[in-house]
Amino acid sequence: IAGSGLPGSEGAQPEWTGPPKVGMDPRTKKWLLGGVIAFVVLIVAAIGVGVYLNARSFTMDRVVVEVTGPEEINSGSIVEWRVLVENRNSGTLKGAQLDFSFPQGALQPSQGLTSSQLDQGSGASRELIGDIAPRQSVERTFRARVIGAKEDVKVGTAVLSFTPPGINARREKQGTLSTRIASVPIALTVNAPNQVLS
Repeated sequence: IAGSGLPGSEGAQPEWTGPPKVGMDPRTKKWLLGGVIAFVVLIVAAIGVGVYLNARSFTMDRVVVEVTGPEEINSGSIVEWRVLVENRNSGTLKGAQLDFSFPQGALQPSQGLTSSQLDQGSGASRELIGDIAPRQSVERTFRARVIGAKEDVKVGTAVLSFTPPGINARREKQGTLSTRIASVPIALTVNAPNQVLS
């Protein structure tokens, strides 16, 4: 009987399906995705800029001046020093000039110098190298007769001067080699007749 108030006589109640689902607004999704992409791009760009600046930056550690030669000699020997210059920077070294100072007691040859070598007359020789490109190496050789006492240590010194990229001031890098005199020849004087009778 309608309206009797008996249980079940009212309309059916909706079934419980849990809390209502909250969906993300499409515009919010779009902004969130864009923010993530922008963050990743910024990180990659920062890394790229760091690598680029590191490659472009000049450091003296990337300029090599290495002097090689004998570690021991006899007094009066002619010594040959090889000087290796290498530019490991990414920029060009401008107007490079190499000065080599011979050890004390060294006698330089009076001839055999090229036109780019200027005899300084004070135990030094100069090489006008010019520009040194990135990753370029240059080698020069210097010779002299070295005289000294036994156990003397003779030091040859090479100094490279140049203008670094992006810098207006000159810089210098030095390399040295120490050579010990192991022995001194003994001069023997023999008195003999001008003619030997057989």
